[in-house]
Amino acid sequence: MYYFIGGYPRTGTTLVGSLLCGDPRTNDPISEVTYLEYLMFPYEAFIANWEENHRGLFGDHDEFWEFHREMIWKFLLHLKGKHLSQHLVLKRPFLTRWFPTLAQMFEDSHYLICVRDPRDVLGSLKKIKRKHEQMHAQDRAKNPYLDQSLIDLAYGYTAAIVSCLDHAKTFKDRFHFIKYEDLVTDTEESIKTISKVLGLELGLNQEEWVKYLNYRGNNPFHSRGWGKPINSSNIGKYKSQLNGEEIEMVEVVCNLIMEGFGYGKSNRNLEGGARGL
Repeated sequence: MYYFIGGYPRTGTTLVGSLLCGDPRTNDPISEVTYLEYLMFPYEAFIANWEENHRGLFGDHDEFWEFHREMIWKFLLHLKGKHLSQHLVLKRPFLTRWFPTLAQMFEDSHYLICVRDPRDVLGSLKKIKRKHEQMHAQDRAKNPYLDQSLIDLAYGYTAAIVSCLDHAKTFKDRFHFIKYEDLVTDTEESIKTISKVLGLELGLNQEEWVKYLNYRGNNPFHSRGWGKPINSSNIGKYKSQLNGEEIEMVEVVCNLIMEGFGYGKSNRNLEGGARGL
């Protein structure tokens, strides 16, 4: 079985991945599957311009679908052979928009979509953007995600989650939405529920987890909470990270997530949020 973990950066994907990798039948934590994301880009672009692209290359959509599916399947088999585990846990938040496509391609797969209060997600990403700029002040290294504006990141978060919500009924037994807030406030019950649904024995393999975190090195996405006991201290931190206008923008752009997962909107009559950020 393949377990894909997505959502968006800062929604708890790293934590969920560590818990799934605690089952002895799964692989140890590995790098994010960016290669699989790169395989999906040309698929999407080719389909979008089908009439212009396919002549002399593929007879119809089915032929192209099967060709691309075979490419991805070879990559998955490569990983499974490399790690010799019964189940494979694969994490890549930015792959989430293609979860519906992957679910159609591979029946022996489950998809865990992590969801968190959009304001906390964007507040954390704003902090990461600043960290990235400081780390690369001299070389001005580019990051295709962190170089986006805050509003573009908000639209990206919405698009990723909505793409899965739109197919939630079709893949109701394989799409699993996990709220970050539930996981960090009622950890034991959340783990029991996820374990029962997936048929796995969730747990935190601390030794392997620390090795994985050290391997990631100097990364702007690195969180101080990684490898430490699970706690709820980061809930609501957006109030000191975003200013009033930014909070309002996130609530509007991410309205479908706010309403769909029960995140109450801020009181417009109160002066809230960080100033001068």
